Amino acid sequence: MQHKSQILFLSLCSLAIAQEDIKIKPIDINENKISQFYDFTESSQKRVINKDLLEVLQGTSSTNYFKSLELIPSINLETHDPYSLTVDQNMFRVRGQVADTFSKLSATIEDIPFGVNVGNGATGYLIDKENLSQAEFITGITPANKGLGLGDTAGSLNLKLLKPKDKMGATLSLGAGTDAFKKAHFRFDSGKIKDKAKFFISTSAMENDKYKGEGDIKRKNVEAMTTVDLTDNVQWELFGTYNTFDRYEYRPLTYEETKSLSSNYNLDYNTSITGNSKEDANYYDFYKQDFHEYFIYTALNSKIGETAIKIKPYTFGSAGTRYQGDTSKGTVKKMSIEQEAYGINLELNHPLAGGDLYGGWWYQRMESTPPPKMMKVYKIQPDGSLKYASTGMLTNVEDRVSNSPFIGYEKRFNNTYINAGLRYIMFDFPAVTGYDTSGLPNLSYDDAKSASSGVKDGMKVDASSYDKLLPSIAIEQILNDNWKIGGGYAKNYANPWQGPLWSVYNSNTAKFQAAGISLQDLWDELKLETSDNFEIFAQYSNDKFSIKNTFFYGKYKNKQVTVYDSNLDLSYYKSDAEATSMGAELEANYQLSTNSTIFASVYYNKFEFEDDILLTTNSYLKTQGNQIPDVAKIGAKVGVNFRYNNFTITPIARYVGKRYGDAENNEEVDPYTVFDLNAKYVLKKDQIELSLALQNIFDKEYVGVVKNSLDDTRTGSTSYYQGAPFSAVLSMVFRF
Repeated sequence: MQHKSQILFLSLCSLAIAQEDIKIKPIDINENKISQFYDFTESSQKRVINKDLLEVLQGTSSTNYFKSLELIPSINLETHDPYSLTVDQNMFRVRGQVADTFSKLSATIEDIPFGVNVGNGATGYLIDKENLSQAEFITGITPANKGLGLGDTAGSLNLKLLKPKDKMGATLSLGAGTDAFKKAHFRFDSGKIKDKAKFFISTSAMENDKYKGEGDIKRKNVEAMTTVDLTDNVQWELFGTYNTFDRYEYRPLTYEETKSLSSNYNLDYNTSITGNSKEDANYYDFYKQDFHEYFIYTALNSKIGETAIKIKPYTFGSAGTRYQGDTSKGTVKKMSIEQEAYGINLELNHPLAGGDLYGGWWYQRMESTPPPKMMKVYKIQPDGSLKYASTGMLTNVEDRVSNSPFIGYEKRFNNTYINAGLRYIMFDFPAVTGYDTSGLPNLSYDDAKSASSGVKDGMKVDASSYDKLLPSIAIEQILNDNWKIGGGYAKNYANPWQGPLWSVYNSNTAKFQAAGISLQDLWDELKLETSDNFEIFAQYSNDKFSIKNTFFYGKYKNKQVTVYDSNLDLSYYKSDAEATSMGAELEANYQLSTNSTIFASVYYNKFEFEDDILLTTNSYLKTQGNQIPDVAKIGAKVGVNFRYNNFTITPIARYVGKRYGDAENNEEVDPYTVFDLNAKYVLKKDQIELSLALQNIFDKEYVGVVKNSLDDTRTGSTSYYQGAPFSAVLSMVFRF
């Protein structure tokens, strides 16, 4: 009854949202006037988290810009490691949607797409928090000129850079913490040179030990940016970043192991070799990855008459290896993963009839997307060394091409705001060829292709194309000095995962072919996932208090899921499921005094499969009416910001309700509450700052990451990861 009362309360209050600009304002610690810590009174379709709050909300992480979104309702974020030097798939959900950058989350830097997760390889955080000015996030109603990338059903995150400063200066950040965490960051700004050009360059190095087991995680980063005022109306800028990381993996738990969580909390991979190859496949040194990655863009910003024109060519890429043990065979897989992309983003803006007409075109060509180009298998020797056994995968992946023109119009007149647009998305999915690897010796990729006897039977698929029209509209109406209402609609999209389907078929070709199922049959069933998103909100604000209530509804078609087919005794990918998400969000803040503000939010989300899932062998997986795995129906967040002279402290509590680890809702995951605390002391204004970040301060033991590939899996095959334990980081910032 308590949950039903909460749902009724939220639903009755819900009147709409057009995803406003929720700005979290910086706090001047010497300022005496009333200022809200968590302010959502400004109008737009996006939320803006400024630089000061970016640093507060990232907590013990020095790189994880996703952490800055935690106060937004219906965002649940968990990481394997408290310091978050790298990012994995399935790291967080937005209104129940898995927010991976290969499919469902648009992640951009200055509105330009950047690197994506491939395979189970991680992606590093390309931008240090010291080089960010703000983060912009859109949860559902995506305007036509936003959400560029391979999908946006989970939202759109845009990172704004802290561009070169007008005055020469330098910043040094040093940090140390639990688990041997160490960090050093240095940035130099040139200041204006002859009133035309300016640049910055920064470098950083971070590392920490795993909080359990053996192994560590290391990250190094270099960033640089130059801007030049060519004329009064033309500016040129160039930005580049290069990132490297090496990391050892954490061992996941089975569902049975989570039932005895306390005794298994520190369970990890083996730390010694036994001489038994199947046992030694769990040795920690066989679970690691190392990558290097880069992102470069240049922009020409100009104005011809009243028309603003931005042209942004860019490139990004990554390359690395991932090792994974196989306990059933006593072997280790080594996967070579690469990607390289080139693209351009054209943006136009022209004032028209008191508003702004905007449009443009996004184009991108990506090379060597999943599946991996090459995977080798090694036998584990009694002394722990690896001996080449075979080449398990050898593929040629053609280019993946994206084209997307867009147009829109926004205007504010009297007390009304409207933003309407239309985007057309076109994807050319690559043809993929798999080569016969029988009898191949240990060769490089090119030599292995030359030595192969030819295409592996059944392992060749044709290129395909998909397209969608994506309309959007948002309307807001100010009723009086205190009340505002609004609403909106947008169609969003998500790319299907193709690499995992290829890998499953490649490993089980005989089973599929015996059942009369070809890879091309399964490939042709993959479709673009789409969502129809509706939101309405009502908001009340005065000088000290703000409250906003949102009701959202999403209809998801062609939802890709992993399904277990008992007739084949295999799990594989399909994209023909349908699901519905319906929920409400309530968020508020109140100025307790001149020096303190309380902020809170609560959400309810019913995200269910509409039908049982039809398998390729004409059997069904019983999913109708079940909650999507890893999606809590109830969640809440609350915090307080205290300020006294040069001291600021912000405790935050997060509650996540019951979840399930499988689509049949058999594996129940307990709810949890964790408490974090962030504090800052200004020793000398604008020169020296001291900060302390504490995460999970009561050392709560709980299940954090629930990793089930997509939104479905058979009972018993989900991976569970312990929530990160207590951690602390002490940092100092020096500005010169």
